[in-house]
Amino acid sequence: MRKLTAISLTLALLLTGCTVAPVTPDTIPDAPIISDPNPVAPEPTPEKPVRTYESVSVQLYEKDSYVYIFQVNAEMTEVDGCRYYFEPTVSEVQREEFISAQTALNEKLSAPEGLSFYVLRNYTFRSESENNLAFYEIGGTATWRQALVTVQLLEGDVVNYGWAYARADALARELGWKTDSFDAPEDMDGVFIDDPGMLNLVYPCFIEPYSTKEETAAAKRLALELYAESEDESAFLRRACEYAEKLGVEFAPTEIRFAYEGKGLQMVIYTEFTEERFPAGFSKDTRLQQFGSAAITWLESISLLLEIHEVGLDAMCRARSVMGYSGEERALVRYKENIRGHCSFGNRVNGHPTIEVASCYSLAHEYVHYVHFMVSTTDAYFSKNGNWKSESLAEHFTPYVEYYEMLAIMDIEGTEDERPSYEQYLDWNGYLSVINQKELSPREQLITGSQYYTAKAFLAMYLVDKYGEEAFVEIMLHEENAPELTGKTLDELIDEWSEYILSHAV
Repeated sequence: MRKLTAISLTLALLLTGCTVAPVTPDTIPDAPIISDPNPVAPEPTPEKPVRTYESVSVQLYEKDSYVYIFQVNAEMTEVDGCRYYFEPTVSEVQREEFISAQTALNEKLSAPEGLSFYVLRNYTFRSESENNLAFYEIGGTATWRQALVTVQLLEGDVVNYGWAYARADALARELGWKTDSFDAPEDMDGVFIDDPGMLNLVYPCFIEPYSTKEETAAAKRLALELYAESEDESAFLRRACEYAEKLGVEFAPTEIRFAYEGKGLQMVIYTEFTEERFPAGFSKDTRLQQFGSAAITWLESISLLLEIHEVGLDAMCRARSVMGYSGEERALVRYKENIRGHCSFGNRVNGHPTIEVASCYSLAHEYVHYVHFMVSTTDAYFSKNGNWKSESLAEHFTPYVEYYEMLAIMDIEGTEDERPSYEQYLDWNGYLSVINQKELSPREQLITGSQYYTAKAFLAMYLVDKYGEEAFVEIMLHEENAPELTGKTLDELIDEWSEYILSHAV
């Protein structure tokens, strides 16, 4: 309307031949003086109080494959019962913007007091919910990333990542913050048909190198769609099951949890029995030739990663039960390149041995060693001349895991039509590798350190078949009980086993 009036006025002036003098500071008339018989003094504008900070030195750590502790100089202030730590180089404006944004988010989420927020320039976004700590990169203020870390802080580091991501995106929209952006894949259904495990929407689904760019976009799109009508995490996963049913694929939400814990520790897997740490750089591009093609692909497929863990967990659970171990702590597992896997009794965390592996296929085997250590009253079993008993136990409880690994390699290499049955895998052909080893006798192969696994595996098979699993395990743990259980000493049992093998020589 104002634009129309101005045009009309200009047109009228032109028609009447009048001109409009330009407005300059000299031509602006003084405002009329209006007297107020009852003047009211204006309220004084309250000055914003200067925020005070306390200089502190903070000890932080990155949970990489090894715990790395470092010092950070910071300036701390307390607002509404929460502490904010800023690096000195973070400007006052940036600090105020972050505190304002976080305060709004805390109110939206009814966050409790006692939380600590670290705002650093060259750190990373992550939460440490068990200690009420959250870490932010200053460049992500008032974005979905800030919301995501706070959601994980309040709901737990291992909350379903898809649920947390979608909730953070919704919070960002409500607050007028920057939301995530990505190009949705053309064939989203196809991504989940190819890899149904992706439907779990756990952390690796949302980041390369564990997922491709297309898979990551599909996971984000599905998470946002499932969240739209889900009141909580359980409903969110139920809707994932409904989507799987529509696609015609088998799917059940996993109990295995995933977390991101900093630049040094890109992924952590939490199972009932293990805490598995993947350092930055450990990815599907890792080349582990000694493990075959499967080692290159087990991180490429979320389904395969979960299946391997489920098979391994079954073996771990049975080993714990039969060996009489009921400890609730999780064994610490560190993934490293170019190792075959071992349980390190010299490098312990909280008094417990640590496990180091290059592939999750070997994890169950090493976990049996862990259980063996935890139920033993002496380290004698792990001496140079005694650890063969532990290897025999590990080979007894985990042959199906090893069989599963072989099938995975055959599938990847296109030889799945030649796959043997599990019974064939455990057939007498395995003895031939013991019999045909000309340099060492069966006994020498058996008691030679952590080598010649076939001999150790088939000693277990022989003793279990003849005397029962309970007797075999008890003898491996306490060889002095062999006479009571079998009527023979352990040496006599080994001789009996050797003779039995050699009698089948062809």
